Amino acid sequence: METYNEGFFNQSLDITEDIMDLAVEKIFDDLSCDNKGQRVLLERLWDKKNKIEKIVGQLV
Repeated sequence: METYNEGFFNQSLDITEDIMDLAVEKIFDDLSCDNKGQRVLLERLWDKKNKIEKIVGQLV
């Protein structure tokens, strides 16, 4: 994320790690994982006809 003021670059902030942490927590919450060290397996699936990609998660 970058900020500008009147056309001048002010600062840059990398929020990638924070966003990834939130996304992973959301996955664990959506799959109702407990706090006892469960693991989630993510798999990328493709529909060859439509070339649509989706991610499927499951508890391991």
